[in-house]
Amino acid sequence: ISCICACNPDGAQAFWSTAEEQHVVGEGQLEVSVVLAPSRCLRMLDLIQAESDSALFVYLSFLSSLALSGGTDDKESSNGASMIHSFLSGSRTINNQSERHMHFNWNNAFSAIRWYAEQLSPEEGDDSSKNVSSDRIRRSNTTMETTESSSTYYYGAGGSSTANTSGTNSSTSSPIRQGTSSSSYSSGQDTKRKELDDVGRSTLMSLLCLISNVATRSAAAREFILSIQLPAMDSDGTGATYQDGSLEILFSLLTVPIPPEIQGLAFMAIANLIRSRPADGTPMTSGETKKSPAALRAWELLEICQFIPIKLLSQYSSYAAGTSAATSMSTFGRQQNQGTGNLPATCFPQSSEYMMIYQLEHVEAEVGTYPATEGFLFLLSTLVKYAGCPSNLGSQWRLRPGCAPYIEYVTDFVLPRATGMSKNVKSLPFASVADECRLINRAMEVVEAVLVRYVVPPISEKKSFDEIKAQYNSNVKAAEIELGLAPIIPEIFCSAEDIDEEDMTAAIQDFR
Repeated sequence: ISCICACNPDGAQAFWSTAEEQHVVGEGQLEVSVVLAPSRCLRMLDLIQAESDSALFVYLSFLSSLALSGGTDDKESSNGASMIHSFLSGSRTINNQSERHMHFNWNNAFSAIRWYAEQLSPEEGDDSSKNVSSDRIRRSNTTMETTESSSTYYYGAGGSSTANTSGTNSSTSSPIRQGTSSSSYSSGQDTKRKELDDVGRSTLMSLLCLISNVATRSAAAREFILSIQLPAMDSDGTGATYQDGSLEILFSLLTVPIPPEIQGLAFMAIANLIRSRPADGTPMTSGETKKSPAALRAWELLEICQFIPIKLLSQYSSYAAGTSAATSMSTFGRQQNQGTGNLPATCFPQSSEYMMIYQLEHVEAEVGTYPATEGFLFLLSTLVKYAGCPSNLGSQWRLRPGCAPYIEYVTDFVLPRATGMSKNVKSLPFASVADECRLINRAMEVVEAVLVRYVVPPISEKKSFDEIKAQYNSNVKAAEIELGLAPIIPEIFCSAEDIDEEDMTAAIQDFR
């Protein structure tokens, strides 16, 4: 059913039933409307999963498939995603005998993801334990952590990067029966590190698909999920507590060893959650922008996790060219190699410190499919669309703040490798043409988002910010009318309301 609905979302409505609901309108008048309702199959699965965790991933997969359905009318509030959200948020019930069994809700879903992140977190002494821990990522919701500063090109020597390697892992029990409720949670680790088995893998994938499918199609669900805060307790014996936010929980999952497929789904879920902006008409105080607060927070978490090994990028071209002299990062993929007969297959050491670069070169390239990299690229393009490129990103610990390293990762690493334009290393292998096209498309989406979002600053330094916005609107109108680009204006120009003074000041400095 999940595969059928994924290929044909319109067919998902066949797995819903319908019912009539009465609503009070006007002065005591009743209006009857037809809405989606749980089918017999859904009600049965709901009862079965309450009795046995072995059916949980089947239940979650079915819910994520139903979320793809359209509604009984054109309103978003009536579609399948909104109905699934109403079940998981507690505003509706699937079975009338609701008191007979435990209800699975959004808190259970994120408690389960947090449980997996904690169980899979490396122990002290592991090679990957030197990297950012999942516990640190979650606690960053309360206190922003920074690394020491130094004179290195990007990061201080005291900085560290997360181990986000892939692997086939196994888990011995279910998170739903392990006391991972929203009321209490300890971040203490068991003495034995657990791994994902087939059931755990399927459960985690179905959880992420459910979050992604619902968030994509329901603004109310996005807002509700982003507001989730689960209590947690430090394991240092002090009894200190903090709050786990939904974004922090998802990012913490990305800091532990999980397969590329799950990694990609986690990136996609985060991207689909941060797609909301403040609604039109929302009062804005001085200094506020219409950027997505969730996307801005995701940029911060992305920087903490260091999925792009910025502190190691000064060595980038040395490894790529096989020389010891450090050259500009932008020269990667354009240096001429004299011995073209024996080009290397990779240009970085096989070390998990290189994070997404290691993932692409030494994990995904082995099979020719790139789900983790595709998900990461989709997250980057979504971040740029909804929060722009923060000029102060990483300013607490980087000598070169901003989003340039992430853009360079796409333009100077992924695209040259995927398109075969790199002259000093072999092209990436692909299992199929579809895999090749998908990866290149995701990379080009990032480039497009950056170009669309970037506003060329004015030549005159004396123009006020309001004059700059007025000139920008005039340029957009000219493109719409004189060039006949009206149908695609939203795709190639960002809204003038999305431009803020801080970004424009940064653009002027960058342009100079």
